[in-house]
Amino acid sequence: MIDESTCWYNPKCHEEMIRGANGEPWPVLEKSSHWPALKELLEDIPVDKANIKFLLDLGCGAGSLGAAEIVKNNFYYIGVDLSDVIVNVARKVNPVQSYLHCNMLNSNLKFLPTFGDVVVMNAFIDVMPDPVNMLIDVLDNCTKYVIIHRQFVIDGPTNVKKTSSYGGFTYISHINRLEFDNAIRHFKIVKEIGTGLGKDNYSYLLERFKS
Repeated sequence: MIDESTCWYNPKCHEEMIRGANGEPWPVLEKSSHWPALKELLEDIPVDKANIKFLLDLGCGAGSLGAAEIVKNNFYYIGVDLSDVIVNVARKVNPVQSYLHCNMLNSNLKFLPTFGDVVVMNAFIDVMPDPVNMLIDVLDNCTKYVIIHRQFVIDGPTNVKKTSSYGGFTYISHINRLEFDNAIRHFKIVKEIGTGLGKDNYSYLLERFKS
């Protein structure tokens, strides 16, 4: 299901995303309150031992993750997002990085195993209208490591609500823990960290079980 009424398809959102990437009205990624959790998970990936090269950032926005020192020093970064977001936001804020134009809701995800040594989803599943099935679709095409950053995982039923964002609205999802565990069943949880962004908000480093 593609809901083009969400903020991500609105040109006004692009202006707000650029402001956000430049530290208005909230801190830039590496100074944010949730960065330590994401950085810790990135540090736990055995880059040399596991022959890790590429990092795919799904829903990359401005591509801020690719500009972080830990990413620049350890990975070949590729940001993935809607074409309009890449053209109007990412290439303006971080123009020298590599990007793939992709609408994850209606695209073939077979490119993920080729470039996805590490697949990062920073508040990506969180904003999906059907988060569980989107998570399953992505994980089915991931072969090594996955980071799920800033996701609510709860004991109650999965629910999705609208919330204001970037001058419009998006979704915020809470995934039932049993459904989440089933979705990641082909992966080992290397580490689970609370983000400090509220009760039940977590970040995960996953490693696919070897067949």
